[in-house]
Amino acid sequence: MTASAPGLDACPPGPSRPSERGSGTAVGLGLAAVGLVLFVVVVAVLAAAAAQARAQTGADLGALSGALTLQSGGDVCSAAARAAQGSGAAAQLRRGG
Repeated sequence: MTASAPGLDACPPGPSRPSERGSGTAVGLGLAAVGLVLFVVVVAVLAAAAAQARAQTGADLGALSGALTLQSGGDVCSAAARAAQGSGAAAQLRRGG
């Protein structure tokens, strides 16, 4: 052990530095907020993709039903609308021109 020089403890303190106490908490909260935002964005994108897939499936089912009904000589629009609504998709069909 070395002894400190006489009078060293009596030196005035240097320029004061702001305390860094709690900075880890601020960084952690910031990272948690960024993670939460990313999670919400990913969930929203996945929900939109799932809704698009359901709508596409309903449209495809309506088109296939309409094509089969056309071959058999029935009412194409009503068959397509029934098939699309039955699959959970909203059908907007225009009759005529």
